[in-house]
Amino acid sequence: VSPLHGASKSIFISEKIKKEKNIVVFLPDEKSVDEFYVELNVLGAEKNVVVINDFKPEFVQEKITDLSTRTNFILLSTYKILNCALPEKTSVAETTTVIDLNAQLGYEELIEYLNLLNYTKDKFVEIAGDYSVRGSIVDFWSYSEKNPVRIEFNGDMIESIRYFDPESQRSIDKAEKVTLAASLSSIDVKSNNTDIFSYLNNPVIFVSSFEMNNLDGEKINLFADKNAIAPPEEIKEIVEDSLDEFPEVTDDVEAGSNSKITADTAEYYNKPNTRWVIENELAENNNQLNLGFTEAPSINSNYEILFSTLKSYSSNNYKIIIASENELQSQRLNDLLVEFKSEIAELIDSGVVSIETLAIKNGFVDKNEKLLLLTDYQVFNKPYRSKLPSSKKYKKAKSKHFASINKGDYVVHEDYGIGQYVGLETIKIGDATQESMKLLYCEGGVVYVNLNYLTLVKKYSSGESVKPSLSTLGTADWANTKTKTKKKIKEAARELIQIYAKRKATKGFSFSSDTVWQKELEASFLYEDTPDQEKVTIEIKEDMEAENPMDRLVCGDVGFGKTEVAVRAAFKSVQDGKQVAVLVPTTILAEQHYNTFKDRFSQFPVRVEALSRFQTKKQQTEIVKKLEGGQVDIIVGTHRILSKDIKFNDLGLLVIDEEHRFGVMAKEKLRSIKLNVDTLTLTATPIPRTLNLSLLGARDLSIIATPPPNRQPIYTRVAVFDILKMKEWILRELNRGGQVYVVHDRVHSIERLCSYLLKYMPDLKIAIAHGQMK
Repeated sequence: VSPLHGASKSIFISEKIKKEKNIVVFLPDEKSVDEFYVELNVLGAEKNVVVINDFKPEFVQEKITDLSTRTNFILLSTYKILNCALPEKTSVAETTTVIDLNAQLGYEELIEYLNLLNYTKDKFVEIAGDYSVRGSIVDFWSYSEKNPVRIEFNGDMIESIRYFDPESQRSIDKAEKVTLAASLSSIDVKSNNTDIFSYLNNPVIFVSSFEMNNLDGEKINLFADKNAIAPPEEIKEIVEDSLDEFPEVTDDVEAGSNSKITADTAEYYNKPNTRWVIENELAENNNQLNLGFTEAPSINSNYEILFSTLKSYSSNNYKIIIASENELQSQRLNDLLVEFKSEIAELIDSGVVSIETLAIKNGFVDKNEKLLLLTDYQVFNKPYRSKLPSSKKYKKAKSKHFASINKGDYVVHEDYGIGQYVGLETIKIGDATQESMKLLYCEGGVVYVNLNYLTLVKKYSSGESVKPSLSTLGTADWANTKTKTKKKIKEAARELIQIYAKRKATKGFSFSSDTVWQKELEASFLYEDTPDQEKVTIEIKEDMEAENPMDRLVCGDVGFGKTEVAVRAAFKSVQDGKQVAVLVPTTILAEQHYNTFKDRFSQFPVRVEALSRFQTKKQQTEIVKKLEGGQVDIIVGTHRILSKDIKFNDLGLLVIDEEHRFGVMAKEKLRSIKLNVDTLTLTATPIPRTLNLSLLGARDLSIIATPPPNRQPIYTRVAVFDILKMKEWILRELNRGGQVYVVHDRVHSIERLCSYLLKYMPDLKIAIAHGQMK
């Protein structure tokens, strides 16, 4: 067939599975597999999809067990699966037991069976192959299951079956039935091996023009001639040859990765019940179907091209659909199209152009049906999400670690002051004995504190290892110390309240409502807005449009999108002719923010400059002059912005990034700047005073807690240095199409480490960088 461009393929497959038993889709790399999986989920085929893109034995086993229990499925994988030796379907079935709520399986029988399958008994179940027993509850992690399982018995009857989170050990959700399987290594694969085709039943197999990435990251087409179609019996040979491009990985990393496709696979290709759909550019061949799909036109974030494309296709009687990732983006696109051009507004009103919320990656042109499908991912060149929004994750419950008090430590008693803890002592009061803390005070004073009143005692804490002077019992010293401290706190609080009251009483500048340009900037954001980003953006805009000066603290983890929120606020300020100062603690961060702002405003007439020690004296003088004359809209800089020679023409917004990195003097200078200027503070780790003021309501607080859609979890492992392990990890990452960063702790031996790695992996391309280079 001619290529199924864009989403036409996933739409076709999601419809076809309603009639077919098995559909297999081979894709060029893991990223394509992940994205295709997300697209099928969006189109409603999530219950049918099985993904195999990791070839470690435990992962493969979980998936093939899943396949062997299903009748209808869509299998997504890379061509590497053809080189993966698997046990026969019957062998998997024989070594897999299904446990449900009605199972005739006793408590003792289950434990005996787990031992028979060589599962390891442990205190907690943390990896596949572990099991633990706590009273009437048996936990185990079967090699055939994605999550560990918790079975609760009532005598020999199964009361409940639940999956649980291995990190928090908390139950996630209930299950009607689960599988318990032996490990793949215990099944003799080599003497009785097969391939993925033995798990398929009358399949339709989609092959995408045999493109895959080689080690250099280049696309290689597995057809000798792009216009020639290989008959199905030749496919085995083509794929087998292509797999030689990949380095061999040890058997314990990828199941049977060195084995070659079995001889009976070739026969399987010619079975009458297997249908092959091979996508390639049309050749002069009577057996090919021209489906009439072509690629959607390229827009490249250019609105003029978008408008002319919509007008051109609509004049040729095409129905046009623009698919966007969420409701917010749909609304933005609708506003943009309606406000920019009146003729586009007419097309939307008449239904020729419609905007739909459907998060698919690429659109297409269907010449037969006269349909143009565009997606906002294509319009703005945005990356598509490669994973689904995760369901609620149970976090590990962190116990509060109270400072442990040891013998000899200094402590503070709320009523008696600073003393020294000398241990626990049992004392007799009347007829009763009770255990108490013994505290020593000045001049031999002793206080016994009953363990029921431990809340009155705190460990003495000081930044420096200072020995405090002990309080004297029976004097007013401690009461006076407390009074003085309270007075100082009140003075500091009064000063702060006056500053914030002045800000509240001062009339600031009321920024105007969102313009078309503002909507255009927000719609062109490369990534999908997280719900928190969306909420915080609205809160900041409301603050800026209000009469009083804004003073908002935005807390969010690194990479959660705080800078984008600042970019939108800065743009709103600039559109009303106001200047923006972005204050950052380091020159590197100044350079990074300067590039970000410059890149985001590249389509708009906004002048952005950076001011740090990276600029020469001459450049700095020129920028300062332009800033005072109003020829610079946004200045991004370090402490240099706080210098006496800096004068703004009309400052409207101050953005402070990582406030905790600025000292007291810098903050005093800031106060003089920002009395009636809108202020936005961004931080991942707010200092206690700032956070406290926000929680008390003196400053407004916004939190960005949701990670971006494609954010991957970070795994940390600690291991002894082992070059073979390093080789295994590096090659696994390279096969995924990724890169590797090795950190070494000595400059003088870094070259030796490089040579050592090349000795074991001669095909690696390694570059060296260290601080002593020019």
